[in-house]
Amino acid sequence: MTRYVIVGAGLWGSSISYHLARRLLKTQSTSAATITILCATSPCSGSTSQSAGMIISKPPPSPLSNLIQSTVKDIKKFKENSGFVETGTVHLHPPSSSSSSSSSSSSSSYKKIAPFLADVCGDYTFLTEGDGYVDPTILAGTYLSSAKKQASTNPRSLTFSLMQNSVVEKIETTAAYDSSDSSSASSSSVSGVTLADERFIPADAIIDATGVFAGALASVTLPFVAVRSHYFNCYHPNEALFPHDMPGVLIPHVGAYFRGSRGGNFLLGVQEKISKTLANDEFRHLDYETLSDLVNGMDDGSEQLIERYEQISELVPEFDEARIVSHHSGLSTYTPDGNYVIGEGKPNLKGYFVASGCCGSGVSSAGGVGEFVANMVCGETSHLAKKFDPARFGKTDFQGEEFKSMCVAARSSKLGKIIN
Repeated sequence: MTRYVIVGAGLWGSSISYHLARRLLKTQSTSAATITILCATSPCSGSTSQSAGMIISKPPPSPLSNLIQSTVKDIKKFKENSGFVETGTVHLHPPSSSSSSSSSSSSSSYKKIAPFLADVCGDYTFLTEGDGYVDPTILAGTYLSSAKKQASTNPRSLTFSLMQNSVVEKIETTAAYDSSDSSSASSSSVSGVTLADERFIPADAIIDATGVFAGALASVTLPFVAVRSHYFNCYHPNEALFPHDMPGVLIPHVGAYFRGSRGGNFLLGVQEKISKTLANDEFRHLDYETLSDLVNGMDDGSEQLIERYEQISELVPEFDEARIVSHHSGLSTYTPDGNYVIGEGKPNLKGYFVASGCCGSGVSSAGGVGEFVANMVCGETSHLAKKFDPARFGKTDFQGEEFKSMCVAARSSKLGKIIN
């Protein structure tokens, strides 16, 4: 029997559990397996719940494109259980910029789908169809329930369990000895995890999907920086102008975006020119609730909103009549190259894998990440492995200011590509 433990029940951890269950049931013959997913409190109570959840279904070509297509495929499979709302996306670019799209929008037609936009927007607007937004907690819940369902229909081959309120205290290992020198251990393998209540969960493979906390369990510093993302929940008295299925609006040259919301409100995201960051050693000792308080206490985002207000109002005049209901912020993990941190998490520790460094596109690519990780832990190689390799930056100081600046720059150039 092979025992898999996934630490973290956010969207990525949930997707990994689903795709791993599918993979194991497809490839197993007589051997059985167990999947145990552990979360410190309840599923999706961390960064997943703070995501704006926008899905750009046909992003520009990049290492992430295929992963996003896998998510779109999962959404279509789950249908209404995915929490997805299809809206399309209106892209606003300055008149001098040239853009191509799957579906162009003339100045006479864009007002039909986005009447809140100013007349001037018709000169540089185009629409992409098939985009939308998803409630990541609903999608994660469907991944978890689907994984459980698969196991329940094949109990002899697979056992699945979700353990809530299970804080992992440490990873336990078994030393492996160098045959040429039996007196010294050259590497080790994971044997399981010990929880805060002293329970032991055995494991042959551990997948660390704890987001900003990834690597802490194995005392390894991974190549990412925690970067603050935020948005405003807004209300407009004319709800017909901003319905829940209004098209998303990307305004890269302003550093802002809009999308609808099921609650009758709409969201406004404003990108910081220099995002606020936290180095790993500043928060690893905190629980998520304390970390959330720290992030929310940075500021209320008003400075960024005031700075962009005039530009936003010029393009969306009705925003003048809206009021801010609430401000939401959370941490994403960014890398200098915009690629994820997925692979073997620590040299000489066999069976320990990490899945982090979402670069603010964790929702869009969740399905593809789940499939990629499931294949990886089962021994399948991929051309993306080097792109996502945690060791790809070599001996870089991941706590240094230079590395932090590169991660912040990657965040600053993100709007208009893939947004979560």
